[in-house]
Amino acid sequence: MVKLKTEKKYLAIVSLAALALLLLTVNIQRALAAPAAGQTIKSETVSRQFEYRVCTVQFSRVTFVNAVWMGKVQIADGNADVIVVNSCPMMYEYLQDAGNDGWELVACLSQRSGVNSNMSDDTTQTLFLKKER
Repeated sequence: MVKLKTEKKYLAIVSLAALALLLLTVNIQRALAAPAAGQTIKSETVSRQFEYRVCTVQFSRVTFVNAVWMGKVQIADGNADVIVVNSCPMMYEYLQDAGNDGWELVACLSQRSGVNSNMSDDTTQTLFLKKER
């Protein structure tokens, strides 16, 4: 009789331990499967997509964005004079407007085009902007 009570207690303890282990395993699996509040799953980060803009700046004016002329005055054959270039937005104005639309400047490249002997007239900048879709 004493042996039977001991076996029942032993079985009850083992059963409780097995249940506790099962509950612990389930909780660990849930924690691994779902991100904590405020966290993102890594695969969501990988799936982020961006748009890009490549802007050409000449004489402190944004003249082209993704190869599209930005001036209000169109370039005629061989007509790239000061009036045409001055019809383009100033770099700081363009960046302000683009920033308000969610674009972020991520890189800038300054280079000489090799056309003019005057270095200040021969330098162009390329701005690289990105925005999440």
